[in-house]
Amino acid sequence: MTVQEVVLECLAYAGVYGFTLGGVDEDEAEIVRAVAAVNNAIQTIYNDGPISLKYDSRSSYFNPPTNLTLALTQGGKTAVLTGNFPAWMRGCSVNIAGDAILNRITDITFDSGSNSSTFKLLRAYTGLAGNQQCTVYGDCALLDSDVAQVFEPVTLAPNTRLIPAQSKERFMRMNYWYCPVTGRRCNFIPFYTVWEKVQGVPQNYRVERKLDSAALGGSLYLSLNPMPTWGCNVSYDVYRKPDLITRAMLDEEGGDDPEVEFSMLPPEMIESYLLPIARWKFVCSHPEVKITEARPTLEPDYQEAMARLKQGMSIEPQINRVRVTYI
Repeated sequence: MTVQEVVLECLAYAGVYGFTLGGVDEDEAEIVRAVAAVNNAIQTIYNDGPISLKYDSRSSYFNPPTNLTLALTQGGKTAVLTGNFPAWMRGCSVNIAGDAILNRITDITFDSGSNSSTFKLLRAYTGLAGNQQCTVYGDCALLDSDVAQVFEPVTLAPNTRLIPAQSKERFMRMNYWYCPVTGRRCNFIPFYTVWEKVQGVPQNYRVERKLDSAALGGSLYLSLNPMPTWGCNVSYDVYRKPDLITRAMLDEEGGDDPEVEFSMLPPEMIESYLLPIARWKFVCSHPEVKITEARPTLEPDYQEAMARLKQGMSIEPQINRVRVTYI
């Protein structure tokens, strides 16, 4: 079943049997309740269902150092690149000619009208204004949008296990402090020093959340230290976020079903678990008395789905139990 079919199954209990061109004002609140009920059901399945829905194995590719030409102004925190930017550069470290300090790309946006990309930098550029050569190091990778947490082991191919860093200080501890006042490295930490990363074989990793244009509410990044000098793969296990639905997945104008599938759930769980739970959530949250009268007919299916879900029956083979007769 598609997202729209499940939503319409819930709406049928409120007397809404389809979408019409232009919409019906009275149906607006019902659609909101139905989408919320389906999302509530997805979260219930996610919390109580099989662990295979929550955990997965992933990998990220870290690109080799790449040279670019950026247009910069002295004291500015933005740089302009002609053309569209390589997506992997968001979050990576960058060494700009004329600037003594290793900088970092915090965000990148593309303007199709001017055919240019704007790079946002962590620190202001201190060199001369104009077009400058720079090197972008692939020391950071954007994680998939459904990743909520990264678990060990985090492994640099082929078999190097990386050490997790619980803080930025621990993440940078293997390198040195750079003093922009004297231009030298130092072994103490005055207020005007900055961290300076080096190139080499990665040993540490850190998961960071950054507010950027890659995802609403911010994105998770996997950062490495030292910065790799070659293209490399890093594999890890993740804890997934539930993949909720939105009204954008529906055609509320009376057209054809967009046929959006539930990406997180296997097809066999839609009718057996999602549908009875979503119906029950919709009916129980509805203020109309006539809707609540449907509860006795829906509750047995809901209770059975929840019982089998918590017992893990959705991922276990059916077993016919035969009582032994002793003689």
